[in-house]
Amino acid sequence: MQIRTLFAVVLLIVTFALTSMGAPAPATVEELLRQWGPYEKSEPARVIDEYSRFFRERQPVSPDDSIRLALRLVGLYYDGRKDAQTAVQLCDWALTRYPERASLASVVMEKVRILRAEKRPEEAQQALDAFWGRLAAGQLPPLCAALDAYCALVEREGGPPAVIEALTDWIRRAPLLLCAPDERDPRAWITPRLVVALVERNRPDEALRYAKAAFLVSAFNEAALTARVRLIARALSLKDREGGASLAFARWQPGAAAPNPLAAVALPEVDAQACAAQLAQWTQPEQVGDRVGLRLVQGDLAGAMVEACRPFAAGDARTGAAEVCRVLKAADFGVTRANAFLEYLRTGQGANPVEAFFAEHPGAAAAAGAVGAVAAAGGRFAGRAGDLPQPLRETLVGSTTLLRSLMCGAVKEAEVAESGLVKAAEVVQALGWNEKPRLGPRQTDPLASLLVNQYPEQLEGVNAGTSEARLRVVDYLRKKRDPRALPLAQRLAEDAAAGQVHGSTLNVPGLAFQTLGDVYAMMGDHLRAAQASEEAGHRMVDVGYVAWALVTAGRRYRLAGDDKKMEAMYAEVARTGHADSMEAARNDLVSHLVGERKYDEARRLVGVGGSGEAEGPLGAAGLTPARQQYYVAKIELAEHGAVAGAKAMKRMFALPGWEAWPETPLWEHAWACHQLGKGGAKEWFEEAAWAYRELARVKRDWEGKLAYRAEAAICLQGLGRHEEAAAELRAVLAALPEGHRLAPEYRAALAVSEAALGQKPEGEATGR
Repeated sequence: MQIRTLFAVVLLIVTFALTSMGAPAPATVEELLRQWGPYEKSEPARVIDEYSRFFRERQPVSPDDSIRLALRLVGLYYDGRKDAQTAVQLCDWALTRYPERASLASVVMEKVRILRAEKRPEEAQQALDAFWGRLAAGQLPPLCAALDAYCALVEREGGPPAVIEALTDWIRRAPLLLCAPDERDPRAWITPRLVVALVERNRPDEALRYAKAAFLVSAFNEAALTARVRLIARALSLKDREGGASLAFARWQPGAAAPNPLAAVALPEVDAQACAAQLAQWTQPEQVGDRVGLRLVQGDLAGAMVEACRPFAAGDARTGAAEVCRVLKAADFGVTRANAFLEYLRTGQGANPVEAFFAEHPGAAAAAGAVGAVAAAGGRFAGRAGDLPQPLRETLVGSTTLLRSLMCGAVKEAEVAESGLVKAAEVVQALGWNEKPRLGPRQTDPLASLLVNQYPEQLEGVNAGTSEARLRVVDYLRKKRDPRALPLAQRLAEDAAAGQVHGSTLNVPGLAFQTLGDVYAMMGDHLRAAQASEEAGHRMVDVGYVAWALVTAGRRYRLAGDDKKMEAMYAEVARTGHADSMEAARNDLVSHLVGERKYDEARRLVGVGGSGEAEGPLGAAGLTPARQQYYVAKIELAEHGAVAGAKAMKRMFALPGWEAWPETPLWEHAWACHQLGKGGAKEWFEEAAWAYRELARVKRDWEGKLAYRAEAAICLQGLGRHEEAAAELRAVLAALPEGHRLAPEYRAALAVSEAALGQKPEGEATGR
């Protein structure tokens, strides 16, 4: 059986190399997927051949591109051919070939999905369990990405109960998953997802326990604390429908006579042995935040403070200050003492709050050393307070951040708007807040009214009673992939059809249909999305809006497989005479014809070949010789390969007028030439370096300029011109801020040139 399986895997890999010969494949994975992606459902066998040919002819340079293409093949074999065995074997091939890549999370989840669908749950669980080793290796992002995908899978199968079971099991195994300090952390989605699932299943006590844990481990900054307080409000609103508990928490401030209503709420149960094991593994200085978090989720405040003070002893007072503030905030459920600690560090005057903390929370053996390390840092920040975390408003944990959540969360969405808004107004009045709730024009629409109140940041500069405000809320929900976007978008489109929408411009009715199309596109319903965008184009007033809506409709008809409607939409675009939209439509049509291998038709469309005149409704308006040559390069690239495409693009740069739109063709040319150089045709490195230098010249933002300069230097390395490359890379590194994300990559590139020149690495010379 093992021999047979091994033979099948080998046969599959050989297939990549021996797929039937045909027209040359596109030069990049992006181009390949753009051309053949729309045909995956209708012609899976043909698309498998095209993807396999790409492996044979191009061999993706990036492992992530190989994984991405392998995943497409997995889906085609399983969803298109119902060949589970080959799909699973291809997953195993990718997992074996690229064991260290973060993008393998998607491969793991495809394997789990297929095995679960094939009623092989034990093997599916084994595949997921094997991925847990990444946690011990400190690879949280890929693990959390896999868990997120798995969570979506079990939610489709079993709803909120299945999500709750999966999440609580993972947290039991790895309490570290509870320790996300802010929303940028890869674990940040886990606790909110669990709280929402518990609220949906009417389990408020458990939801509140996890919400409290999220607050305790949150970083000491306003964005993190605001998000966690809103999570508490969500749980409180379910626990107490009348809003009494929510209002008590909103009124409470540290030091108030009334007790903190959350003081008696227990933390979630975590496995002490699992915590101990993870503390033993997480020993690096940069992992101090996770060590603090692990102590906090166990309720060990003294141990958390000892961990937080360790960076002071190591000379990293900036990190230590942030972690100590985090612990003080968790201990007090407020920011007063943390702010006092920042003042102590800034001035070196007064009592050390850490010493007082240990007096209240005894039991840590290393308390004396921790206090001494902090005291030694006192006053070092005088005159450079920017190195410290920012003090937070005293009311942060009270009414200011909680109130907007109360206005929506404390009221059931099923209640009528009037009832909910009255309660919100009472809360505002009780807290002395002067801003009135924002009302929508239709008070019998509770969901829309509540959403308008919940997302005021989306309504900046817009009258909340207008249709534009609702359009923004729907768009916000669409970007969050929230299913509530669809009924609201449908309602707006119905109102637009009845002439009942209003706003600051005459395009609002058309925008209502365009927004509905965007929601359908989010759901993958390309035909309805195209129809809504077409209707939007017919209802818009400004010609630019009309033309762009029709371009969008054409693209969506193409995705829906209706080429005739796509061409009809682009013909309407041509009649508008809007130059930019006509160029976008022409570019789409050329890409479509190239994807169909109709190269001669593509050439005739842009006036190359045949009579020499551009054909079709788009005509030749605005098509300069430079733009015409750009399309020639695209066609040559698809038909004859990267070298032909690069040569054609090079001819374009010799023509006048290309400087009017330089960035896109320059980037495409630079990237293609760079790949040719890496593939062995080193003479193309010179051309790539020129294109990258031109990009650096035209790029507006400083980071982009530096990145392109560095890429040009790396191309010079390929030509053996290490002295020039080293000088340029040193200049780029000197211009980058300390700790910039690109610095390690460019420092490694500099080391290559310095080694070739027989010099010491730049880091040894400078101490960086």
